[in-house]
Amino acid sequence: MNITYTNTLTAETYNALRTAVGWQPCEFGRARTALARSDYLIAAQLEKQVVGMARVVHDGTVALITDVIVLPEYQGRDIGKTLMEKVMAYLEALAQGGEIKAHLMSLAGIEPFYEKFGFFVRPQGRYGHGMTKIIRLGEDE
Repeated sequence: MNITYTNTLTAETYNALRTAVGWQPCEFGRARTALARSDYLIAAQLEKQVVGMARVVHDGTVALITDVIVLPEYQGRDIGKTLMEKVMAYLEALAQGGEIKAHLMSLAGIEPFYEKFGFFVRPQGRYGHGMTKIIRLGEDE
C-alpha cells in the first residue's frame, strides 16, 4: 500500500472523513475555517482517495491534537500510527528550547493507541478529568 502524506484537505473531504467514522459533519464554512486555522494538517492519501487525517491547533504553549481519523476500511494498517508520528514530530520541533503541553480527547476504548505516544489517561496525579461542553446556539438542548 503506497500511502502519501500531504498538508492539504478540502472541507468536503474533511466532512466525508468525519461522516465515515460516525462524527457529525461541520457546516461547510466552519469546516473551511477550521482547516485554514489549523497550525498543522496532515492527510493520508492512497492514490486519489484521502483515507485519513490529523490536525493540530496551538498557541505556542498548549497544543490540541484533533480530528485524528482513518477510514474504517483502512484502520489497522498503521496509517493512524504514521499520522500521529508526524504530529508528534511537528510538536517536538515546536517545543525546541521550551515546552508544549499537548492535549487530545480520545474516543472511549482508543486510549491505548495514544498511550503508545506518551499520552496518559486522566485523572492522573494532579491532572483531573478532561471536560467538554458543546455549545449550539439557536437549538433546543
